[in-house]
Amino acid sequence: MKSFLFRAASGLLFFFSLIPFSRRRSWWVRGFDFPRLQIAAMSAVVGVSSSLSKTSPRDRLVTGALSLGTLVLQLGHVIPYTFLFRKQVKHTTRIERKNTFSMLVVNVLMPNRNADLLLDVVNRERPDLLLVMEPDAWWHGKLKPLWPQFPHRVCRPQSNTYGMELFSRFDLISPRVEERLEKGVPSISTRVKLPSGVEFELRCVHPKPPSPHEAASSTPRDSELLMVGREVADSKVPVVVAGDLNDVAWSHSTRLFQRTSHLLDPRRGRWLLNTYNAKIPLVRWPLDHFFHSRCFTLGEIKRLPAIGSDHFPIFVKLTYEPEAARHHPMPTADQDDKEEALDVLQDARDR
Repeated sequence: MKSFLFRAASGLLFFFSLIPFSRRRSWWVRGFDFPRLQIAAMSAVVGVSSSLSKTSPRDRLVTGALSLGTLVLQLGHVIPYTFLFRKQVKHTTRIERKNTFSMLVVNVLMPNRNADLLLDVVNRERPDLLLVMEPDAWWHGKLKPLWPQFPHRVCRPQSNTYGMELFSRFDLISPRVEERLEKGVPSISTRVKLPSGVEFELRCVHPKPPSPHEAASSTPRDSELLMVGREVADSKVPVVVAGDLNDVAWSHSTRLFQRTSHLLDPRRGRWLLNTYNAKIPLVRWPLDHFFHSRCFTLGEIKRLPAIGSDHFPIFVKLTYEPEAARHHPMPTADQDDKEEALDVLQDARDR
């Protein structure tokens, strides 16, 4: 019986590891993109337990092989987002205040009522840009004490968990709120003018996640990201995309977005910075993201203390160094990527 349980557990975990290779966009298929570390950890426990058990050598070999295969498949996706891999974004070599900005991104969890915790974080970190997701009318009122610090604002509080507010110390040029795919799911687009006069394009996004209660497939999420990616790919100014993508850094869809947009991920080659779920330590993965053009270098990126939300805030500091573009590889979409992107966008239009 023990041998059967070990084989069954290792086989099931190996099967779970194969599911994400499917290009199906059903919510339950794409859900297996998320818990790679958790599946890897469970597989390691099964493999070690089997090797220490009194089962037959053949059973231990089968269980061990399946567990090792699971570890390879799962950790192969995660390792690029650790210090074991080459950094995708160079560290800032010289900080020029007029070309440097910091940004704080936080999903507050609309029912959360610990506004003082967020205000404390903002007052301590003093970001130049603050992106708040899921604010409703209550949160909108509680954030008003920040207005003197941030004279430039774009506010869209909503009661459906997809509200969004952007606060800036810098000038915002032609800011606009867009509902790309579905009414009530906004994004923010604007240009930001640094003290040096350099402008960059900022896109703030929070697409719906693939889940039985939100979207039956990942098509709405994937298509919104690809729309943004295609729009910014040919931008004449530097670009930053930030927000709660409801997707993990290592998923096929996020990497497709990177190749489509030509943007870099400062997390790659450093650390995971798991921002969700702040309430469940054993179930965490990176859902909140920054992507940027090759002309930026990284001064700092960190996860901040919990504020009562199911997301941790995440903070980044970037410096505009145009010469850095020569040292940063550019993610590039091949023909298969372009065809897949068109297919996703067509599916979104047909809905």
